[in-house]
Amino acid sequence: MARRRFAVALVVPPPVSIEIDGLRRALGDRQLGRIDPHITIIPPINLHEDQIGDALAVVQAAARAAGPMALTLGPVDTFAETSPVRFLAVDPWEPVVELHRSCWTDVLDRPEKRPFHPHCTVDIDGGPTDGPDPALDLLAGFRVQVELDRVTVLENVDRGWDPYIAYRFGLG
Repeated sequence: MARRRFAVALVVPPPVSIEIDGLRRALGDRQLGRIDPHITIIPPINLHEDQIGDALAVVQAAARAAGPMALTLGPVDTFAETSPVRFLAVDPWEPVVELHRSCWTDVLDRPEKRPFHPHCTVDIDGGPTDGPDPALDLLAGFRVQVELDRVTVLENVDRGWDPYIAYRFGLG
């Protein structure tokens, strides 16, 4: 049976996404153009065709239970010891963590590889691993406000991630 690859995310809308893409371009992010700026809720998962409807129902139910989110993205940070990935911090965490918990069930439930840490990746390869990262100091003041009103299911298509369906918070 054929499998398809999906993820669930809070996709950052314009004009904030344009500003974040400028930051990604400056940092040399190789994912630029393959996926829009986002906060991952459910990392990539392979689903059989007969599981897609169940997965969408989980995300839709989570969206119905959630409300709009006013978040601050920034400053730029890294997972340091475990990964050089550069990301924008997310504040507050609570609504994002709650959405993650609501989606991490049924067909989307699986063992977590690491604890959930809300963030918006800006450079997948990150900075130097053998010393301090100058980008962290240079971008310490970067912060942007974003209003999010929906959660998006993304599908991996042709080496990129395209929106498959989005559910507005409170409506589903």
